[in-house]
Amino acid sequence: MSTHEPHAGMPAYETPAEQKFRADMTADGYSRNEVDAAIADTRPPVNPHQATADAASTGALPYGLGFLAYIPIPFFNLVIAGIVMAAVYPGQRRKSPLAAENARNAANWGLTMIVVSLVMAVLIALSIALFADSESGAAPALPIAIYPILATAHLIVSIVGLVKCNRRQVFTNPIAIPFFRRAPQPAA
Repeated sequence: MSTHEPHAGMPAYETPAEQKFRADMTADGYSRNEVDAAIADTRPPVNPHQATADAASTGALPYGLGFLAYIPIPFFNLVIAGIVMAAVYPGQRRKSPLAAENARNAANWGLTMIVVSLVMAVLIALSIALFADSESGAAPALPIAIYPILATAHLIVSIVGLVKCNRRQVFTNPIAIPFFRRAPQPAA
């Protein structure tokens, strides 16, 4: 690698051909800015939106939005996160096959979170109604104790989903209820 320190706008790397070109141009008396401009002219144009488009095409968005579960509204936060994770699926499905598959899996997890949260809410309401006159007051303890486990599982799934998506891999969650099935592949 050359000892040349690139200035703003130039990448921190140069190919061996660019290093040779820099050495030749510098030996011929060209200034650093002139050499940088000449090298920049030989490179293909850079699309500043490419990194954003590539990140979106992995299906990582629904898993990232899954962190909405950590807004401070107990029980409803998991429902809100599940709704948002499922709601972005139709838009992600048009981005790329990888995005479609990961968004489908995230939507399945989001809908699973909604179902489990609603079942927990019903169990809490029933246990309060049925055991309202109980002196122990521990009736809704089990459904309430399950909530941190569910929140932790959601955190793990969201993190693993983001990591897998950003590695351009499909993340299949085995504990999610498959509300959305994989689309059949067209015959070749």
